Amino acid sequence: PAPHTDLLRSLEARIAELSEELDNSNKLDRLLEAQQQVALSATEILKDLPFPAQYPEPTVYVNTRDVSAGILTPQRRIPMRDIGSDENYLSLHMAVSLGLHRYFKLHNRPVPGFIVFDQLSRPFYPPDKMPGVVTTRSDAERVELRRYFDFLFDEVQAQQDLQVIVLEHAYFADDKRFIRAVGDRYLEAEKLIPSDWPMRPV
Repeated sequence: PAPHTDLLRSLEARIAELSEELDNSNKLDRLLEAQQQVALSATEILKDLPFPAQYPEPTVYVNTRDVSAGILTPQRRIPMRDIGSDENYLSLHMAVSLGLHRYFKLHNRPVPGFIVFDQLSRPFYPPDKMPGVVTTRSDAERVELRRYFDFLFDEVQAQQDLQVIVLEHAYFADDKRFIRAVGDRYLEAEKLIPSDWPMRPV
C-alpha cells in the first residue's frame, strides 16, 4: 500500500503544480514580476550609460502586453519613441536588451545569450565617414561612445555566456581590448558581402 500512497501523493502534487501554472491570475502575477525584474536591471544599467541630465534618476518601465518600454519621471511616463535624441534611444534600447538577458540568465530561460547591435556610433557621427580611427564631433562624444563599448565588455565578462556582436564603423586604435575583439575590418576594397556573391558557384 505504501508505494501506491507515495505515487498518489506525487501525482496530486504534480496536478496542483500544473493547476497553479495554468491559473490565469498566477500567470499574470509572474508576468508582472518578470517585467519588474527586467525594469530594475535596465534601470541599473542605464545609470552607467550616457543619458541626459534632464531625466535625473530615471526609472525604466517595461510592458510586455504591447512590447513597449520607456522611463518614468516624477511628472509622467515617457515612452521610448518620445525619449528624445538618438543617443537617448540607444541607451534605453541597450539597457532593456541587456536587462532582458540578465533575466533570462538568472531564471535559466531557454533563450540564446546572443545580441547583435548595429552601428552604436550612429548618434555621434555620420555613417558616411571613412571607417578609420573613430571621428566624432568632440572629445566629449568620443568619451561617451567609449562608455557603450566599455559597458558591453564588462557585461560580457560578467555574464560569461553572453555573446554580443557589434557591426560598427568606429575603431578605437588606442584600445587593446577593442582591437582584440574585432574579428574583421571591411574597408574600401574588401566587403562583408562581396559584390559578386550572388553569382558565385555553390
